[in-house]
Amino acid sequence: AVEARERAERRLQTETTRLEDLVRNTKQRLAQSEARAKSAEMKTNNLRQQWEREVAQNEERMRRARAVFEALSKRPFRPKSHQDQRLLEVVDLCERQRVDLQREVACLRKE
Repeated sequence: AVEARERAERRLQTETTRLEDLVRNTKQRLAQSEARAKSAEMKTNNLRQQWEREVAQNEERMRRARAVFEALSKRPFRPKSHQDQRLLEVVDLCERQRVDLQREVACLRKE
């Protein structure tokens, strides 16, 4: 009887130790998961802030470019060099192609 009781106590102690280890390991894994989640959240927030800054910068660049374009489009462009003349011709060609494509799209939509 004494021997059976000692075996039972040893089994109980072994099982208790195993369960304590399991609880400790589970808590460690949970803490690691929470740390990874927090790190991922911080990275996401940093990326979001960076993206928002870039969007704001791009919007500002577009606003400035639009203002320059508007200012330049109000005065006639006089080419100063062969390269400027060629650029003007390319812009003209692109504009004609854009108009042609718009007509083509309109025709296709009617069909």
